[in-house]
Amino acid sequence: MKHVVYLVTFLVASCHLVGQTTYKGFIGTYPIELVTNVSTDGDARAIYVYTKFEDPIVINGNLKKGRLMLLKET
Repeated sequence: MKHVVYLVTFLVASCHLVGQTTYKGFIGTYPIELVTNVSTDGDARAIYVYTKFEDPIVINGNLKKGRLMLLKET
């Protein structure tokens, strides 16, 4: 969980963020936590972590016309 705190702190320190939201849920049966940050230009960054493994995964996306699209590159 320490990794998530460090990454979230880094994202919050960015000067043009307008919103941060945290969600908890599941992917299949695995509990996860997701933190999203959206800047004024619609650029979005998110971090999710499987609660059991605590290995953060960074995903990028954008907000257009009220729709947030997050994609993890493979």
